[in-house]
Amino acid sequence: MSEIPRFPLMSAFGGRVEVSPVGIDELSNVRALERSSFSHFHAALTSEAELEAFNDWIVSPQHMESLVDDIANDALHGARLDGRLIGVVGWGGVSGPDSSVRLHLLYIDHFFAKNGVGRFLLQYFERRARMADAQALSVKTLVSSVGFFEADGHELTSYGSHKLSAKESLSVAFLRKVLR
Repeated sequence: MSEIPRFPLMSAFGGRVEVSPVGIDELSNVRALERSSFSHFHAALTSEAELEAFNDWIVSPQHMESLVDDIANDALHGARLDGRLIGVVGWGGVSGPDSSVRLHLLYIDHFFAKNGVGRFLLQYFERRARMADAQALSVKTLVSSVGFFEADGHELTSYGSHKLSAKESLSVAFLRKVLR
C-alpha cells in the first residue's frame, strides 16, 4: 500500500497542517464548513431560496446519513491546521464498469482559499483512488467550479441539476478524469 502524501504546503503553514479521517464527533464542524464555504463561494450565484434550500439540505437526515457512510468507509478526510478543520473531502468507493470513484464533496474554509488547500485535497482524493485501483474519477460540481477541476485534468462530460428540495435545485456539471 502506498503512503498517503503529506500536505505539500507545510512550509507555508509552519508544518502544522495534517490530513486525516474525519470522526463522527466532527460532523457538526463538517456541516458548518460546508455551509460557510458554500455561502462564501457561491452565494452571489444563487438565489436566497437556493441558499436556504442548500442550508436545509446540509442538516437533512439524507446528507447526515451520507456523511456517516463516508466515515464508516474511511472516505471522509479533513485538512486541519493546529487541529482546526480547514478543508474536507469525501468520496465513494470504486464502482461501475469503468472502476471509477466519485467525489462526493470538497469544501474549503474561505479564510484558506487560494492557498492550495483545495488543490491538495483534490490530489489527496486522486491518490486514495489510485490506491483503491480506480481507473477514473468522477465529479458532480456547481457549474461555477468547473474551471477548478478542468485545471486538474478533469473533462466536462455533461450538465444537470442537483435537487435540494421540492422547489429548488442547483445547476451542476459532471466531469471525469481517466487515471493512467
